[in-house]
Amino acid sequence: MSVHEIFGERPDYPPHDADDQATYWMTMLGSDRCTPAQRRSFAHWLDDRSENRVAFDNLAAIVDGAELVAEDPLIRALRRDALGHGLPKPFWIRQRSKLSVAAVGFAAALLMVAFVQWGTSPFETSPSDVTYTVESDSNLNATLLTTQIGEQLTRQLDDGSTIELNTDSEVRYELADNQRSIYLLRGQAVFDVAHDPSRPFVVFAGDRRVTALGTLFEVRMDSASTRVTLLEGKVRVDEIALTDEIDTTKPAKSFELKPGERFVSVDEVMSTVPATVIETDLSWREGRHSFKDAKLSDIVAEMNRYTNRKIKLADPSIGELKATANFKLGSTLSLASTLGPSFGLTVKDDPNNDHILVDW
Repeated sequence: MSVHEIFGERPDYPPHDADDQATYWMTMLGSDRCTPAQRRSFAHWLDDRSENRVAFDNLAAIVDGAELVAEDPLIRALRRDALGHGLPKPFWIRQRSKLSVAAVGFAAALLMVAFVQWGTSPFETSPSDVTYTVESDSNLNATLLTTQIGEQLTRQLDDGSTIELNTDSEVRYELADNQRSIYLLRGQAVFDVAHDPSRPFVVFAGDRRVTALGTLFEVRMDSASTRVTLLEGKVRVDEIALTDEIDTTKPAKSFELKPGERFVSVDEVMSTVPATVIETDLSWREGRHSFKDAKLSDIVAEMNRYTNRKIKLADPSIGELKATANFKLGSTLSLASTLGPSFGLTVKDDPNNDHILVDW
């Protein structure tokens, strides 16, 4: 009997694609609920077709430092045990059932790095299903750029500058003779500014004004704060008055950033950020979510920005679990599907309430 005949009726088993099946088996092998019969099925699947071996090898290569690589002692022992050669399983496998859910986090992190590299779930909305909007207002000589949930937009301006707009974001820009004014109305954007000292490039975001000449920087607006990260060049971040309630007798605060520095308005703090953190925060520009030793609550909150169907954690303690993960943008349901075997959680899809519930 083939592996597909054994597992083909399972709703979570990919029917045809070797890459998706490789992801399924790597997740299954990392679960402490993986049975001997499932290990034998994995071994048969691995040897069934050459493309299965290639898919699993490619997936293992993605997992940086993982023990689940196709030719390491763990997998060799799994295959030999599954085929009946009788060798004892390595210590890591023998002891998995004794680990607490929290202790499983490291292994889960390794698994999550590799999960869903080749596509999104059929229940998720692809960014290609929506279209960004570009509107011009001749009275204001302004242009409005808008992205919907789950999509990104790159727009080159007439002055040579570039705006990269992330999910659910909106920007209005005006290119005048004496100043280039950009208004980030919501969301997140990266600005690559063409050098022109005669026309400062000014971004307004909430109660902050970011001024640059020739530089590359990111601005993100959340409900309670504005974040500015400088990648290249130099910018100045000024506090501006949005209402009459601002005490104008006090001098407005101003911060000058150097490359690698970040300003967060809610704390009025400027700090140096490691390059690896900046790379992770801007991984959306490469079409992926990247997290390193991040809380599940932060991972879920970030990924929820890219889809209409949100993940909801039933217990706040679930959000304290940590993982290192690398997902395709918008793969929210794929994340939820990974949480079950990786952390021993239950996942329920509630289409009526338009969310995915994750519980113990």
